[in-house]
Amino acid sequence: RDGVERRVRLIKVNCVDFQTICREKGVDAYPMLRLYKGDGSFSLFEGKRDEAEIVRWIERTIKMKSYGWADNHEAFERGCNAKGRLLVPRVPGRLELQAGGGDQALNPRMTNVSHLVKHLSFSDPEDGRYHRKSWAGLPPDVVRHLSPLDGKGFVTEEFHQAYIHDLKVVSTVSTRGQTSYQFHHHRRVSTVPEDEIPQAKFHFDIEPFSIWVKADSKKWYDFCTSLLAILGGAYVTMRLMAHCSLGVLAALWHFMPRPKLAAGALDDGGPHWSQ
Repeated sequence: RDGVERRVRLIKVNCVDFQTICREKGVDAYPMLRLYKGDGSFSLFEGKRDEAEIVRWIERTIKMKSYGWADNHEAFERGCNAKGRLLVPRVPGRLELQAGGGDQALNPRMTNVSHLVKHLSFSDPEDGRYHRKSWAGLPPDVVRHLSPLDGKGFVTEEFHQAYIHDLKVVSTVSTRGQTSYQFHHHRRVSTVPEDEIPQAKFHFDIEPFSIWVKADSKKWYDFCTSLLAILGGAYVTMRLMAHCSLGVLAALWHFMPRPKLAAGALDDGGPHWSQ
């Protein structure tokens, strides 16, 4: 960058023998190639692992003043995006998402398989990419169970943990005769051995029965019958409340103090007060 020739020294560290150092530096995959500067900041190589590509990366990186450099390994932490469709038979099965692969081996002690489900549903690939045609006309409470995991995140709090999702799938036939699939979700966290890479697992079980959604319309005489029943119930309730009120008033009148009669006055049975 400034015309000064710099010497790059290569240092190889075996993370099996120096596990503490590798853990402190955030080395979570092997082999890992980093380029360090004198102030402790470093850049991470993520290209094709051949000599020419590595040399080009070193020459390009040392010319950068700040871009591509960081002081903490968390600045280079990246996840992966799993997208696609699977054709599964109508029998119990499972889908396992395992981190790793490629030309690197992950460190099982530092692998995190926390994940965000953007969309998951059981549907026909020909039913539409963004909007499922068979979902049209279904009640809202049914639609909520067609993809209940959409937009939900599942974060593990500790290492050596992974989520297992249990899905109970039920086929649902709409009023138009089209089939869609509801599912109920239950999650649990499992603990894996320290030398095993955790996996996010989705276990599904398709029930042998189906739910049929049908429109139930009422006749005019059913409406009249229901209306009369409501009116009759309201009338009976008001009569009961009236009888209860009269009973309470009668009991209070019985315990109320009676007024004294004036001398020589005749008692005609009504209430009298003396002056």
